[in-house]
Amino acid sequence: MIRTIIKIFKTDMRSIFKNKMTMLIVAGVCILPSLYAWVNIKACWDPYGNTSSIPVAIVNEDKGTNLKWKNLNAGNKIVEKLKNNHKIGWKFVNAKNADMGIIDGTYYAMIKIPEDFSKNITSITSDAPKKTQIIYKVNTKNSPVALKITDAARNTLAEQIKSSFIYTVNQTIFSSLNVLGKNAENDEQNIINLKDEIIKLSDNMNIITDVLEGISDDSNDLNSTLSEIKSGIPMINSRISTLENSNETNSSSVLFLQSSMNNTFDDIEINLNTSKTDMYRIQNLILNLNSAASNSKYSNINTTVTKINYEINILYNKINSTINILEKFNNFKNDDNISSLINLLKNTRNSLNTEKSKISNIESQFESSNEINKDLINSVTNDTANLNQQLIDESNEYNGQVRKNLNSTAAELIESTNKASSVLKSVQNLTSYGDSSIDMLINGSNLTANSSSKLNNRLLEFKGIVNKLADKLKLVTNNDIIQIITILQNNPDFMGNAASSPFNIKEQNIYTISNFGSSMAPAYTTLSIWIGSIILVSIFKTDADRFKGDEGFSTKERYLGKMSTFIAFALVQGFIVAVGDKLLLNVQMVNVFLMIMVALVSSFTFTVITYTLVSMFGNLGKAISIVLLITQISGSGATYPIQLDPLIFRIIQPLFPFTYSVNGFREAIAGPLISTVAMDFTFMLLISMCFILFGIFLKKHLQDKIYKFRAKLTQSGMGD
Repeated sequence: MIRTIIKIFKTDMRSIFKNKMTMLIVAGVCILPSLYAWVNIKACWDPYGNTSSIPVAIVNEDKGTNLKWKNLNAGNKIVEKLKNNHKIGWKFVNAKNADMGIIDGTYYAMIKIPEDFSKNITSITSDAPKKTQIIYKVNTKNSPVALKITDAARNTLAEQIKSSFIYTVNQTIFSSLNVLGKNAENDEQNIINLKDEIIKLSDNMNIITDVLEGISDDSNDLNSTLSEIKSGIPMINSRISTLENSNETNSSSVLFLQSSMNNTFDDIEINLNTSKTDMYRIQNLILNLNSAASNSKYSNINTTVTKINYEINILYNKINSTINILEKFNNFKNDDNISSLINLLKNTRNSLNTEKSKISNIESQFESSNEINKDLINSVTNDTANLNQQLIDESNEYNGQVRKNLNSTAAELIESTNKASSVLKSVQNLTSYGDSSIDMLINGSNLTANSSSKLNNRLLEFKGIVNKLADKLKLVTNNDIIQIITILQNNPDFMGNAASSPFNIKEQNIYTISNFGSSMAPAYTTLSIWIGSIILVSIFKTDADRFKGDEGFSTKERYLGKMSTFIAFALVQGFIVAVGDKLLLNVQMVNVFLMIMVALVSSFTFTVITYTLVSMFGNLGKAISIVLLITQISGSGATYPIQLDPLIFRIIQPLFPFTYSVNGFREAIAGPLISTVAMDFTFMLLISMCFILFGIFLKKHLQDKIYKFRAKLTQSGMGD
């Protein structure tokens, strides 16, 4: 069978290469589907990058109002803010021009602020609050995408109104409190003292909050310890006698303690030695990164950066662990050599954080621009060389003097442990002090913890405001009393702004795609490959031509032999569109090889489907192929999430080959997940095998009926 299939394939190839016109047609058929993908991807490359040219009319008819002895025009404030917002093409016009423009298509939408806007929005401070409204008109016939953009404009305006309202009301309320400060000019020294105290409070805020937090934590710890002591008092006296009779056990415990400390010192030495090895690996990885940047080989950049971060984290943890151990021994007995080594290790730890930040910057710049910052790589290379020398010096210093000092400290610790056993004799009558004394201590520690915690929380609430106020006061001399008073009375600006915008949102993207065109590339590339398969079966015959020596060929062999020709053309189509996506459009691709492989497997699968349908059903098969194309566009989740589609599409989506082709391209573009890629390839190949088996076993049985149908259609003059 295989020889027969190859013979039919070779016959087709010879026929093509003998005819220049046929070769030209084949070349056009291989390139034509790619144009569909490239044109559409380029057209939607950055559709939301020019929203500033979408005209939206703003009509402000607000007449303003009075709030707390102050004239307020919220409409004017909103307009001022919108003028600084360039995301939408705001057009500030009167009502007549806006209404005419929305009708004739000059403006996509119109937003009108009514004349009683300020009055109603500030009525919340009165006994009869009213809910204000704005008028939003949109021309829905111009463009469905423009409709979504103007909806975003409406929401932007709503946010500006809410922010401006909260800010203005709070600012006015806080300003009313400043009436009490009108007589402040009569007490110059008190004002200067107030200024100094605010600055002092700002400068020492962190120390104060840390101390209060420490008091709270220490009080809670003391409370817990006292509770444990209270519950353990009845058992202490009964166990003291047992402890006094366990001298031999105590001796062995002391020996175990000594052995443990020696092991700890050895572990420090091992950590420092292996840290040099870790730094050597980091240097090699950075050299690989530098080489990839110099040769413009960016395919493994993300993997290399991940490995560098992993090695830096390992080295950081080793250094941090060593610092913690040395600090504990140094707290027991302060030693200049140990302190010096701790400082060197902390400098190394800080340098590692700096290197990690630089590596993160390299990765961020690569993801945003697909280019490597070579200057930053050179800086990291030089820094790691310095870090390597630091680690060598730290290891030498530890093995030289620090280890001796640690052994001395350990000996003193052992001696202290031996002396501790004598203390047991002085605590036999601990219970005589009574539970009442410990209860008093527990209540006192609870009160201390709660009070310090509440005070700390209150200080943290006003920390930002105090710091901003202090920064302004530092710029003013004590002689400028008027300016000091002005700053103190302008503080409502800080309060109003903090209340209107109490938090920020930090956005983090997973599997970042740099532009909208790259996001749509999977859908359009998949569509172009399916269109390519339909073009093939529409232009070329699906039945193998008769030639000398084919008398014994079976229907099955002719079917598979001719299919091989179509698959060859399809693979060329898939390769061209995938490579063109990268070279011509620079579509983002984390894995170019995977992109090409998905295109080839998709071309194979789609061509098997369309060829089998047309080979068995003729023109009816072409119609079925087009119906499948239309159905899969909306039912495979290629453009919109499948959850938004009707239930029937969500049920049959796993049966569509489009689903797995689009998913495969997404993995190649944004970053592959091995399990997902394997599933996509598996299902596409399974669908292909199902159609191949369908053609092998049913083509012969349906062939006569289909030929009769074709003949009748031809006789009718409506088909060929």
